Amino acid sequence: MAINKDIVLVSSHYFNSVQEFNRKYSISIRNPSIDLLKEILYYFSGIPYENMSKIIKLYKNFDDPVKIRFPDEVIEDHFKFNFGGTCFAVTYLLKTILAFHRFKGYIVMADMNWGKNVHCAFIVVHNSKSYLVDPGYLLNQPLYLSREKTVTTSTPFSKITLRYDKNNNSYNLYTFNNKNIKWRYRFVNKPVPEKEFLEFWVSSFNWNSMNAICIATVMKDKMVYIHRTFMRETTLYGKKNYNLKGNLPETISYLLKIDHLKIEEAIEALEKSKIIKQEKGIWKP
Repeated sequence: MAINKDIVLVSSHYFNSVQEFNRKYSISIRNPSIDLLKEILYYFSGIPYENMSKIIKLYKNFDDPVKIRFPDEVIEDHFKFNFGGTCFAVTYLLKTILAFHRFKGYIVMADMNWGKNVHCAFIVVHNSKSYLVDPGYLLNQPLYLSREKTVTTSTPFSKITLRYDKNNNSYNLYTFNNKNIKWRYRFVNKPVPEKEFLEFWVSSFNWNSMNAICIATVMKDKMVYIHRTFMRETTLYGKKNYNLKGNLPETISYLLKIDHLKIEEAIEALEKSKIIKQEKGIWKP
């Protein structure tokens, strides 16, 4: 997909928004350190993974070739409506925040069960060591990229393991609790060129993942995942599933503190975008 050559990703263009983030959470300006990185990730983990804001953006700008939500928009929507974004928007926002605090690093693309280059994350390079940070997967701790040993960390709802596979020079991320372990994604520790990242980001508006509301957020000791009318609560001790048919907007509003009217707007935008796609012959169920 061709991208307008005038569209560039320059983190410094959005540093005013970063200052709003810093003021909100009282993050002081100081030399980059792992402690500072952990502090930023702790507060950033309050930004949910959700595609409602993206669904609304798609409908309002359907024929615009570039509909991406830049960091200033993501920050404004979060503080006003408690929106977040999908992996592209939140990863680039985190990259911008880290750049403001003088951290070095780059974005990588990842493969998941349902496709190649469908997820992204950020690699922080600090004191000649590389760390994975992944806001799109609600990872609130940096994971050291080791080729020699498996690296594990804990979140309130699961444990996360990162393993290097020397056969294809890639890293694999797994989550596990007291009952089972599950492979999540694979990535090569190689920066994705800006042009390619933009192409993936823009293309993601047409992926099947945009055909239904999808949300993931951390709440105390659990992770809540919603897809269509299905909801799952995950803790270290197991999972509970729920059917939200008939009360989806109310549940999302209660859990994420998102204005009920914005949820209704997203549901309406979803249906109207489906009609437009069907008329254009690009609907993919």
